[in-house]
Amino acid sequence: MAALHWLIHFLNDPQSQLRVVYLDHQLREVGHEKALILALGNQYGLKTHIRKLPVQVYATRHRCSIETAGRHLRRRLLAHLANGHGASAVITAHHRDDACESLMMQLLRGAKSGWVGMRPIQSLDQHLQLVRPLMATTKSEILKVVEEQGWQYCVDPTNADPSFTRNRIRHQLMPHLEKLDPNYADKFWKTMTYLQEVSLGIDDTILPILAQVEVENGQVQISREVVSALPDWLLKPFLLRFLQRHVTPDQPDKQIVDVQVSNIVKLVRRGFGQWSLPGGGRLEVEKSRIILYDNGCEKPS
Repeated sequence: MAALHWLIHFLNDPQSQLRVVYLDHQLREVGHEKALILALGNQYGLKTHIRKLPVQVYATRHRCSIETAGRHLRRRLLAHLANGHGASAVITAHHRDDACESLMMQLLRGAKSGWVGMRPIQSLDQHLQLVRPLMATTKSEILKVVEEQGWQYCVDPTNADPSFTRNRIRHQLMPHLEKLDPNYADKFWKTMTYLQEVSLGIDDTILPILAQVEVENGQVQISREVVSALPDWLLKPFLLRFLQRHVTPDQPDKQIVDVQVSNIVKLVRRGFGQWSLPGGGRLEVEKSRIILYDNGCEKPS
């Protein structure tokens, strides 16, 4: 809500520029929060959308965590609403503490994708950006402004639930890091900024190659000559992006893991072979091309 207050006071015409979205994950009672959001929207003449997300159902069906299910459903619905109303951006209130926690989660998970942490600005799709205007601001700095301005806000009680990995990192690990070094968050932020700059450099190289991918009749292919010319440090992130884009874009339970990418690198270098993929598909490497087959898709003649 701090971000909403800030936007209301920052924008010249918030009534025409903003739409407020509140997402009910259906995991706890949120009647008070919804009432507060609706009241704030009415106070400033803002169109407010209240939507429910079947997080528990989705998590069970896709065999993923509540956190993963919530994140996936939030992004999908926010993108749908934003595109439906011709918006150019989705704005969230993530702050620097959130970013540090995310980086730690990715490091502990050994992530090969998203390891640069949260970006202040990133693409949700080709028409839409996700913007986090408070990313460089700490939670304590935000709360100080909120209290000084007398703004109302809500506290999510699940943020104290130790069954969630992020909460254990927030309440158990981060306090220990602060004892070791009170300036750890500043150092995390500088490291994250550097990693994001490196990642952007990698993207500048591999995105034009991803644009050469051909998709026809459920078959995805690209020239092996183009791909194999990449050095290993670029080939791995390219293959990861390639597979995530065309194999598991909407399947959080079927993530591409590092061992799969490493084995596919060997196939690309060798020039022949195939590898089974999540969801029942397969990747086949031929002398001149790399081909993805969906589950049940036959090899072309």
